[in-house]
Amino acid sequence: ATMEDSNPNMTPRELWQRAVSKVAAQSIVDDGTQDGAAFARVVKQRTFIRMVNSESAFKAAFGARSLRNSLSLSSKKLFAKEAGDDNFEGIGASSSSVVRPSAGAPSSSVPEAEDSISDSPHAEGNLDKAERVARYVRVEASEEEGCLRVASAYSRRFYLSPNSKFNYSQFFRSFLYEALLFPTLQWIAVIVVETLVFRHTVEEAMYCAGARFFAPIPIIGERMRNTFRQIDSTANLMFVLGPILFVIPPLAVFADLGETRKYIEPMELLPLLLMVLVQCGVISCKYGILPASYTSDAFGKIYQPMTPEDLNRTLILGAWNDPKNEKHFDLLKMEMENACLEADVDLKHTEINVGSAHAARAIRMRSRGIGERSEKRMNETPETVSGKELMAALVDVHIGRQLPPELMPFIMFISILYGLTGPVMRAWCGVPMFGGTHMSKFAAAGLFVASVMMFMANFSFAVTCAWHYRRQYDVMEALSQMVRFPGEPLINFLPPEPKPKSKKGKIAPVKAISSAIIALNSPVPPAAPQQQGGQPATKAKEDDDEEKESEELRELRRAAKTDEFDVVIDLKDPASCLCWSLVRRSMRHMGSSWARRMNLYSVIFLLAAFFSAGMILGLYFGANRINHRLATAASCYFLAIMVSFLVSLTVYEAAAINEMVPRVRSWLKRESVAIVAQMAYLGNGWGRSGTDDRDKQETEELRGAYRLIETVEQYIRLEEEESHPVEVFSKIKATPAAVTFVVSSLLSMLLIAMQRGFTMMESEGWSYDGKNGEFAMDPSRQE
Repeated sequence: ATMEDSNPNMTPRELWQRAVSKVAAQSIVDDGTQDGAAFARVVKQRTFIRMVNSESAFKAAFGARSLRNSLSLSSKKLFAKEAGDDNFEGIGASSSSVVRPSAGAPSSSVPEAEDSISDSPHAEGNLDKAERVARYVRVEASEEEGCLRVASAYSRRFYLSPNSKFNYSQFFRSFLYEALLFPTLQWIAVIVVETLVFRHTVEEAMYCAGARFFAPIPIIGERMRNTFRQIDSTANLMFVLGPILFVIPPLAVFADLGETRKYIEPMELLPLLLMVLVQCGVISCKYGILPASYTSDAFGKIYQPMTPEDLNRTLILGAWNDPKNEKHFDLLKMEMENACLEADVDLKHTEINVGSAHAARAIRMRSRGIGERSEKRMNETPETVSGKELMAALVDVHIGRQLPPELMPFIMFISILYGLTGPVMRAWCGVPMFGGTHMSKFAAAGLFVASVMMFMANFSFAVTCAWHYRRQYDVMEALSQMVRFPGEPLINFLPPEPKPKSKKGKIAPVKAISSAIIALNSPVPPAAPQQQGGQPATKAKEDDDEEKESEELRELRRAAKTDEFDVVIDLKDPASCLCWSLVRRSMRHMGSSWARRMNLYSVIFLLAAFFSAGMILGLYFGANRINHRLATAASCYFLAIMVSFLVSLTVYEAAAINEMVPRVRSWLKRESVAIVAQMAYLGNGWGRSGTDDRDKQETEELRGAYRLIETVEQYIRLEEEESHPVEVFSKIKATPAAVTFVVSSLLSMLLIAMQRGFTMMESEGWSYDGKNGEFAMDPSRQE
């Protein structure tokens, strides 16, 4: 202590104030400053900061901070997690401090998924879907991961974590497992690698193998399924298809069993090998991106008992392409909360005026109770909704759309065409389409089925990438339309009108084919739940919807026929402007876990496109060293063209989102110009009121609106164009330049190959008139 600190003339209160002032200010108070004044200044400053941070605008714009104050979790660990610190270890991150949940451990809050079909009318599982989602999907603090995460309402111990890192360990081991192709080999590999390398118990490794559809032997009966910890009997399908598709054809070709090489050359297997590797990469990326609650070696769900619904919610074709399926009805709400966490916003503290009470009613109806305001607030401001209600309605309308079932017959048709390319080219050259001997026929049939299945699976993944970006574009376009007159049409927020009942027994053929294909691509086909009396729940739901239509929607449908009640947001209202900008920011992160998958898929398909185009170049430039037939060249051409088209389509859809940003910014600038012009009128005394006080008040309000709109416009530019644009190919900004690069590069490779082929055939005497359609030089032209 200094002499000044021990001044006997200072009272105890003054000594205490001086000590507190020094600690709070983290600096020594100047001798010339009164201790009481310094203490008061620091207290006032800290009080002001706390007061500002507790205001609704700051709570909304910094959601993590407001959630941190309500959830008990270390701020230091949260900041390290959010900053992406590589050295960060969350609470319980070390294996010694993590207690793995036992197989039969009860959940603390979420009821079993099977409870949803319980017969008890008072069972928690019998809650209305929307009520169940609103009650159990929530943000909570995780001691396992050391961050905030979103809990599921249907799947126990399944959580979404914001900004999760790529799991390279799961990626490489998954690629190893998938590359083995046969279930027995895959099962053995999982048991050996998971137990010896990653120190899991044998039971945990068996659960992991079962979740990946690997089994040592065909599963027959419930007892055998439980013994090998299988989710269902899906592995049995690969015991039948595996040898037919991936063992017998290559063996027959390379060993020339039954003169198979006379009809099928080894080079014809190269496109199939490429598609198999693409699918292995796609599945491996899935396990690398899945949240830690599912794949973590310490507490991952994949090492614990699971239901088919738990598995199905992680599949793109089974979940993200059908996000409002009853088995994972909480998926959209979880993605919505996770998007808010990643965007660092808290929309429950925001409100937005949508222009009319009818528009607000339609949005509240479509939000399914998410973010609902109090009845008092709704009565006071009937044309206002919360930011979370608006986001939930937009997600339900646009992100919740199912992949159009009409695409599945098209995908199957293209896949069959690809499978037939080789056989048709054989027939063109005078060779039997499906071989001449029994073994060659079996190998040709297996190659055809394998080509169709692999092509259809990879085609579906590629189409899903484009569909994901299309939905993102539509929702961002809707948000942009809301701030422009006449606004977003109200009819877009209303459910489609019920279709007239079709005659019993008649089913549209396209719809029937689509349903069958979707069922084949989904390992867990949804079953129709039954109500009491044996009536399907879907039928009863349709009847309820028809009654609801006449009661609640009729008035809104009449209002939607005019432009008077469309959703229009006036950005001159500060609360609405802030809410709109935060909803837009959150929407950019909607479905981020799936978007990261799509981004990696685009890399895989781009590599496949270049490799397939490179194969064609290799066939012609290496014709002197490697023999090939017309069937091989045609298959490579077909594959290269289709993969190139799908990659270009995906990049085009992603680039459309980024290309929308300048249009939005220009509209915000138009708002700013109008506001500045009005302020100039008022400054020149041309105001409508004719009184200086009212003109001055209007000028101040306009000045505040102008600053806010300008700030929003600058923020949109910085975030959506520079710091966080939509990306493809891992880290490449999706722009028309990226589309041009892909198209021009692949097209150049294909044209070079075609030019080389024509030159060889026209000038050098090469042709496909060789034995069995081989590409060979005319003997008369050989030296």
